Amino acid sequence: MNSVRREALLPIAALLLACAGAWFVPQVFVPLKVAIVPALGLIMFGMGLTLTGPQLTAVLRRPRWLLLGIGLQFVIMPTLAWVIAAKLGLPPNASHPGLAPPQVTPAAPPPPEFNRLDANRDGAISRNEYLAGRHRAPPITAGAGPSLREQALNGRANSRFRHSDRNGDGIVNPGEFSAQPNARF
Repeated sequence: MNSVRREALLPIAALLLACAGAWFVPQVFVPLKVAIVPALGLIMFGMGLTLTGPQLTAVLRRPRWLLLGIGLQFVIMPTLAWVIAAKLGLPPNASHPGLAPPQVTPAAPPPPEFNRLDANRDGAISRNEYLAGRHRAPPITAGAGPSLREQALNGRANSRFRHSDRNGDGIVNPGEFSAQPNARF
């Protein structure tokens, strides 16, 4: 093999190696999750830089293909995702990779209170994280178990958590958390 062919195979080999690594040891790649959006932005910017002036004017003169692409991405794809999710019996508002409709604008970062309660930083607050992260009042009486006040606080906390967990999956995601601006977490 000459050196030109070897150089052409290098990106393919790197891609296959990364895919194999992600398949067999995904925990190594989880910290890189935050780089997905900036990396895609950089790739799209680089692709845009390859456009020449005549190519850009051709698109602007005949916008049919551009409008078709926009329509497919923001109308057909979300509709198809909804139909697939309904046929599979997925819960409403399920955010499954590959089925989530594209967003026109990036989501706002979760509020600081959400980040404080999300102890393992997985983007969701479990019931245990909520109970452990909230400020608890000291027990009124010293005893072997929780005080009556602590039991009442836990009961109210569980009730608030259930109310905030709109889809009943046992976790509160940033969307559910933000949908309840008056909830006292």
